Amino acid sequence: MLITQQNICPLDLPSIEGGWCPRRSTVGEWIQVDLGSPHLINATVIQGRADHTGNTHFVKTYKVACGITKVNIAIISERGNDKIFQGNSGTTRHMIGWFPKPITCRYVRLYPQTWQNFMCLRMDILKVNCP
Repeated sequence: MLITQQNICPLDLPSIEGGWCPRRSTVGEWIQVDLGSPHLINATVIQGRADHTGNTHFVKTYKVACGITKVNIAIISERGNDKIFQGNSGTTRHMIGWFPKPITCRYVRLYPQTWQNFMCLRMDILKVNCP
């Protein structure tokens, strides 16, 4: 199930519309989603975008942090190391970043690590379906 955040940067808008781009493209920039209450989630979904000149902007790799509060946000790890999620290689495809295991989070923070041209993305979050 997708948890859609209509006011952030929804997937599948026309390529030059919407999305998140920080003021500067440097490692350490992040976007945070507040889900409103804790949810068991298991993946992020990201998509790139193009600008009005046709230049493509997308995130190639990223890290994800989750927490119940803004204070206890922690980077998702795998085998003792920060997990690096594979992102996009273009602007139209949805890239799903599966977590090593589902995590209960209210706040989800995405930290781009590498990108094409400029650090821009559209995103969503996958919630674990309950029976």
